[in-house]
Amino acid sequence: GCSGGCSGGGAGGSAGGSAGGFGGFDPGRMGEAGWRELAKTLFDCRAVIVQEAGEVPRAILAEGGVPVVAFSGTVKDALRAVYGAENLKGEQGRCAGECGPA
Repeated sequence: GCSGGCSGGGAGGSAGGSAGGFGGFDPGRMGEAGWRELAKTLFDCRAVIVQEAGEVPRAILAEGGVPVVAFSGTVKDALRAVYGAENLKGEQGRCAGECGPA
């Protein structure tokens, strides 16, 4: 999702996924206005990581300062792609044994 504590944490990091990932909010059904609203919500995210996204959502989110990064692989690899060589905060997992078996 939005690593680093951005306000869009409930978005699950996927602008192309199911509406359930946005708590029932489906920006695609609302057209450009929906994507603009989502961009406002995610304004403090470094990026939105998706498997795929259309040109309209990509353009509108980018205009709102939220780049859309299409990526296929593990979440950890996707975060490294977005954050580059920076050390990922909590890379070893903030749960560290509290969330069940590793």
